[in-house]
Amino acid sequence: MTTAPRTHRRGVKHGGEISNVPLGERIADQLRDLILDGVLAPGAPLVETSLAAELGVSRAPVRQALRILGLDGLVETVPYRGTTVRGLDRRDVEELLRIRTLHEGFAIRCIVERGDHSACDVLYACCDEMATVGGDVAALNRADARFHASLIEVADHALLITLWRTISMQVRHVMAMCNRRVADARVIAAHHRRIVDAIAVGEDERATMLLEAHVRDVIELVLREWSEPDAA
Repeated sequence: MTTAPRTHRRGVKHGGEISNVPLGERIADQLRDLILDGVLAPGAPLVETSLAAELGVSRAPVRQALRILGLDGLVETVPYRGTTVRGLDRRDVEELLRIRTLHEGFAIRCIVERGDHSACDVLYACCDEMATVGGDVAALNRADARFHASLIEVADHALLITLWRTISMQVRHVMAMCNRRVADARVIAAHHRRIVDAIAVGEDERATMLLEAHVRDVIELVLREWSEPDAA
């Protein structure tokens, strides 16, 4: 089964409709959303010629889009085998777990040290949004990503924000995989709200422990379903 027809049905626009930003970037944005929403699963082929024909564009902007997604860590190109949506193996997920909890734990400490109550208001708003998305997994993925991005941003630490950007796409990719298995937005929102509750009363260590436990528990749902050496 080819990737391009499925992509078109799910919302990649024809080249004639793409405007305002460079064509390659716009195509990359749309493919990125399909990957992060789980429409394009790990291992799905991204055939340059097929995508170009489906979108009604030349191969050059498609090639640029795939290059952008490669820098995001969302696709990989293997010589003589082509480009596919990047799979994630156990080591990838474990390493990402450790790195992201270091980043987010540091963000929590920054917020608590400043006693920034407005930061908690932003995070509570993200929790409220999460709780109202119902069964829309794509909306849940976006709300979940906004919570964690907001946690980094309200820490108000420029270098931390820069470092987070280097892993943010991979974080969102794993979140999407996890949320497809949990699927109850209210449960996920409640877990996040407990983290913010701890931040609000200045308990940074407890907030960090709750964050790590939440991430670990949800990721374990994915890891238990995987069989080595294949990535799920």
